[in-house]
Amino acid sequence: MGMQAPFPSSSSSTASVDMITYTPPAEVSQLRSELAQLVPAFESVTTLAGESKLRKGPLGQSIDGVLLCVLQLGTYIGHGELYPDDWATGSNSVLTGLGIGLLVSTAVSVSTSLEDLVPAGAAVLRIAFRLGVYVSDVSQSLEALDPDSSDSWAYVVHGLTVEEAQKELDEIQAMLGTSAASKVFISAISETSVTVRGPPFRLKALFRHHASFLHRKFAQLPVLGGLCGSSVYPKFSNMPVVDPGVVNWPAELASGGARDAHKVVFPARS
Repeated sequence: MGMQAPFPSSSSSTASVDMITYTPPAEVSQLRSELAQLVPAFESVTTLAGESKLRKGPLGQSIDGVLLCVLQLGTYIGHGELYPDDWATGSNSVLTGLGIGLLVSTAVSVSTSLEDLVPAGAAVLRIAFRLGVYVSDVSQSLEALDPDSSDSWAYVVHGLTVEEAQKELDEIQAMLGTSAASKVFISAISETSVTVRGPPFRLKALFRHHASFLHRKFAQLPVLGGLCGSSVYPKFSNMPVVDPGVVNWPAELASGGARDAHKVVFPARS
């Protein structure tokens, strides 16, 4: 990230984060009853970090996603206050995000000050919460959630290129006649590994019964649900996650005045 004009700081990072974290309780009241009754009374979502039973249940994706957004937003705000000259607002700035970080980078990209980031961050938390509910529902339609299971939905495979992995997955899943929504897919890549995601029973079968993956070095990630592949959500615009009432940007941001402050680059996979 290039260093240009200073990013104006707010008076208190703690107060800013507190204001952001008061948003999710309102979302709980909008849940269907069987989910709403799982959530204990709370004022700030950060108090749910210690609710291990809740975080292993059907709302785990929502709670963890919101907590991760709070951590990233809080880190950004805190650093911005300590080092106000360390933020770029010019056209050469580039923001990137991976996974849930895409939401946080979007909030930062439309904010011209840390004060602006409070309402933008609150909107992002609401979206993250709704996204978690939706992703969990879709995932459970592919494989029922077992709160007592530690089976992973994501494996990192070492020593395999993305081209090799995709070729092998295509051949195996074509042979098995796997439906598009149930396919194991590549969700992240690095120079030395690829991350594949899918329902646990399909991942287990892949690494137990198919030679191209059987002898590969791999590690299971602590991902206990949630799929984000394009094959699972072919019509993203139909996802009931964002509506005009969710994204409540400040008036000057809603008009688009700050949207050119940063160029946001989205990765090919998340």
